Amino acid sequence: MGRRDAAAQELPAVDPDTGALLSAGDTAAPPALPPRPGRRLHRVAAALSGLALMSGAGAVYAGATIVELRRAERVWQAAMTLDGQRAAAEETVVTTLRSYGEGDEAAVGAIRRLGEDEARQLAGLEAQLREAKILDGGLSRLRDDMVRALRFRQSALVTNRLQLDDRELRPLGARLADQRHRWRLPERRLSPVPRLAEADGARRRLEQFADEPTNTVLVGRTAAEVVVVDIDASRVHRRPAPGITGLFVWGELAIASADGRVTAHPLDVGEPPRWSVPGTSAFPAVEPELIWVAAPDGVRLVDLWGAAVSPPVRLPARRTAVAATTGGLVLIGESGGIEVWQPTSGALLRTVSRAGRLVAASKDSVAWQEPDATVIQVTPVTRDADVRHYPLRRTDAGPGAFSPDSSLLAVPAGPPAGAIARVVVVDRDDPGLRVSGGPATTFADASLAWSAGGDWLFWKTRDGRVALQRHGKRDVRVLRADLGEVLSFVTAVAA
Repeated sequence: MGRRDAAAQELPAVDPDTGALLSAGDTAAPPALPPRPGRRLHRVAAALSGLALMSGAGAVYAGATIVELRRAERVWQAAMTLDGQRAAAEETVVTTLRSYGEGDEAAVGAIRRLGEDEARQLAGLEAQLREAKILDGGLSRLRDDMVRALRFRQSALVTNRLQLDDRELRPLGARLADQRHRWRLPERRLSPVPRLAEADGARRRLEQFADEPTNTVLVGRTAAEVVVVDIDASRVHRRPAPGITGLFVWGELAIASADGRVTAHPLDVGEPPRWSVPGTSAFPAVEPELIWVAAPDGVRLVDLWGAAVSPPVRLPARRTAVAATTGGLVLIGESGGIEVWQPTSGALLRTVSRAGRLVAASKDSVAWQEPDATVIQVTPVTRDADVRHYPLRRTDAGPGAFSPDSSLLAVPAGPPAGAIARVVVVDRDDPGLRVSGGPATTFADASLAWSAGGDWLFWKTRDGRVALQRHGKRDVRVLRADLGEVLSFVTAVAA
């Protein structure tokens, strides 16, 4: 009874979705749960988070690339700016030196210093590029090519200037512009602009008359002026003095002969003439504080203040006094010949040559040349012995100059009756001759002068400029000064 009731109470299984009866053994599926809103939001959040990470990574990549691109741009602009400054300075150096008649070899030192300065700065810029951490492949390759180009540029600047061109630089500038365009970046102006210090230094040096101190002032004459050239200070001063026929320096005075008078002009052109006395010519005496002044009535000694300290002494007939030596005055005859004459006694001490031409005179020697001869003879004024001979190899000698200690003699030497001459230096202790090289000079109005210390030789070039050479050195330079039509010059010690 109880079992039947239990069976009766069993109900058939029904599919809850379709209502179909299920056979024995089938199990009804559990009812589906409604979807939870939190799970869907989680999936969306995860997706958005992934997108945000990707976007952030892209932003970091783009930002880092732009930063490095701007760094490469700044470095490259700096390198090209320095290279342009160096090229402009080199052109200025070469053009300026050529305008003063100096050869290209005179620019070698300046160009070398310019190259070394640029190479030092390019090395620093190259290091900045090498240290950059670049993620972008295209920019990284551009950076590597820039490093190689800067390294090659440094090498060419200091070792082989013949390889210095823009073939490797121009494409890199174009590729840099392409990278800016790729990232839609405008070109940025470089600030601050780097400076090549040596470029400014080269221009300052070109404004100086000479590349090294000479401790010398040149005093020259034109047809109407006395020109005072302070070489070390790079200044030129002019004093009106028309008609000058002779000029020499005596201490701090320029003694000029003009229009029948001998006038003492201070080297400071701001001061008025110190004194003026009648005279046709003048030259230094052996005594340091006296000069000889020649006039129609004879020659007399004059002191620093223009006062005569001796009565006039008449010269032998048809003679002109041109220099003073320890033995007496050097006289030149109207038809040639050189003599040494004693003004106090009126005695003729020596006939140096009866027809020779005077080359130069110092306190103890007379240099001269026989007509149609190509030998310079140097005769001591106090004795007959020790006459020295210097062959010039089929050339004439023009007016020359002894060094202050008489050990060196500089003369213009060239073909007989020629218009072009080379400067030759004769050393009394050396039988050979030394050709100074550098710009040529001429016999016409030629001027040669030694510095007061005898360590510099100056001469007038064919185009009217002044060349200078340190004794014992090969380099010859030209004063970078526009002096005008200087006919001749002498030297003084710089104040």
